[in-house]
Amino acid sequence: MSKKYFLIIAIIILFCIDTQDFVLKIFRLNMEFWSSLISAIIGAVVTILGIYWTLAEQKKQSKIDLLNSHRPYLRYRISIGVYPYRIIDQKQRTAVLDYEICNSDRSSEWFVIFPLDVENVGLGLAFITDVKAEIDGKTLDKDKKFREKIINKGENSVFYIKVIGVSHVDLKNLKLKITYKSFFGEIETDTISVAKREDGELQCFNRKFEKGSDSYKELEKYFEKKNIKKYNDKRIYRKTTEETLKRGYIVKELFKEETS
Repeated sequence: MSKKYFLIIAIIILFCIDTQDFVLKIFRLNMEFWSSLISAIIGAVVTILGIYWTLAEQKKQSKIDLLNSHRPYLRYRISIGVYPYRIIDQKQRTAVLDYEICNSDRSSEWFVIFPLDVENVGLGLAFITDVKAEIDGKTLDKDKKFREKIINKGENSVFYIKVIGVSHVDLKNLKLKITYKSFFGEIETDTISVAKREDGELQCFNRKFEKGSDSYKELEKYFEKKNIKKYNDKRIYRKTTEETLKRGYIVKELFKEETS
């Protein structure tokens, strides 16, 4: 091979080596650039998603906090004087404030009275939107004159629920469902029934109204609490309670089911 051809081949080889090294450097630079760029994009996306998730959770929690800050909670107590109070002193308002539910499956005139003192111990208004009774899961005829009742935060409302056409056996399976909503429309339903003693008997007042009976003593406590002192007023209350117990039951103690 001549010296001339040897130099040409050598130059070509050196050129190829140098060019390949340049290309490899460019490739490495490109790889580093794209790798950095992709990492930056991924980091930015993760950051944006993190901010979005945080804001969404804060908004969700703020909504929950707002709802909780206006959530009502009703506490139920029995007050034996509520029924005669309504019948005697507020007869004009009983059709507006109280509830009567009929069991059309029975012709019996026996009834049960739930004389309730309901306190709103929650943080907002309670709007009672529905009151219904069930026996063995079957819903009884609803009060045709149902009215929505409002109980303010920290206030009490006294009213009675009368269920007509119930036997002693029915009472054991009777449940009242009181549905109410908050200012923001959050709905709660409380289920209450007649409490039972350890022997399974219902916690209703003794139907024999006389001095020394539980119903008589409880009514005396009501007189003291409400500062009812006039003899004639007491006599009318006692007479009304006695007549009621002759024809039906008055609940003495409630059982409230825990909500999940």
